[in-house]
Amino acid sequence: HELLRQFAADKLREMEAEQEARDGHSSYYSAFLQGQESRQHEAEQQEAADEIAAEIDNVRAAWRWSTEQCRATEIAQSLESLHLFYYARGWVQEGQEAFQSALACMQAGTSRQGDEDAWVIGRLQARLARFSHRLGRHPEARDLLQSALETYDRLPDRAPARAAAMRGEKAFALFSLSVVLRGDGEYEDAQQLCRESLEIYQEIDDLPGMAMALKHLGIIHGSLGQFEEAQQQLREALRLYQDSGDPYGTANTLNDLGIVAAGLDQYVPAKRYYQECLAIRRQIDDLWGIGTALNNLGYLAYLDCEYAEARGFLAESLAIQREIGDRYHIANCLNNLGAAACALGEYGEAADFLYEALRSAHQIGAHPLTLEILAE
Repeated sequence: HELLRQFAADKLREMEAEQEARDGHSSYYSAFLQGQESRQHEAEQQEAADEIAAEIDNVRAAWRWSTEQCRATEIAQSLESLHLFYYARGWVQEGQEAFQSALACMQAGTSRQGDEDAWVIGRLQARLARFSHRLGRHPEARDLLQSALETYDRLPDRAPARAAAMRGEKAFALFSLSVVLRGDGEYEDAQQLCRESLEIYQEIDDLPGMAMALKHLGIIHGSLGQFEEAQQQLREALRLYQDSGDPYGTANTLNDLGIVAAGLDQYVPAKRYYQECLAIRRQIDDLWGIGTALNNLGYLAYLDCEYAEARGFLAESLAIQREIGDRYHIANCLNNLGAAACALGEYGEAADFLYEALRSAHQIGAHPLTLEILAE
């Protein structure tokens, strides 16, 4: 009995020592991620992302421990920086799984939740929605964002510093919901939400948020064929991103300016925008961005009757989108491949591309894209 008691005591000490070590490890890397957060909106964005990538195994272990132990403070410290990293790198499947685990952990303690826990839950929901949307789970993204907004509205007013943060979170959720609605063809509602988001970002003087909202307003105007308004807002967003030294935002806005130029049949400037965008995205290792830039270059080559060149760009883009699992852009790329194959007289191959595109777009409820594919 004495030997068994001694063995149990030794094991308990080992477990306590392991927990202490894991707690310290988790605290250290939560603080590390928090320290990288502001850098991911600035000129040091690439350096910050590289530093996170170099420590990614430790970051994963720390996040996993924080979520398993439901360490809300550390989850709150880490979540924005980790979301930015996963999103910019195109690691959306891993981001989805990591944030889903954290949300499940936080929601499991509903009986003891206070305002702080609800605040963390809302922030997790808004970022999980971004990953869900990129993976083509539009209804899930809507539900998460609406729940986050309801949570923010229920929380009491705070001191000025926290009030500004809460306003910023509401603006982010409104912006993200606007992105989902635009993808589903609900342009008027998307525009209204994006304007509300922009107004909040302007009130709290959040330059990255202002640039993000202006860029999306430009995209919505482009979707409505209002190209002059789109160019104006996108150029203003580009100026803000360039002034802050944000390569990710700069590349995204160059891409959207290329889309607008292509819509105006200005193929030479459109190609220049896309090439500049692709160069930046390769430099910052933005896998998803590389895939969309290649898709846009492929579609532009198709419009310019360079069908073989178009197919090369589009095939490379499709391989990337399949790797990521982005169902919307898989469908979009397949549609463009179908158009290029049709132009080359390869009708059987074109039909295969288009039927697969149609199934994917219909399943995720991307109605404008579904109509484009039906027309093709």
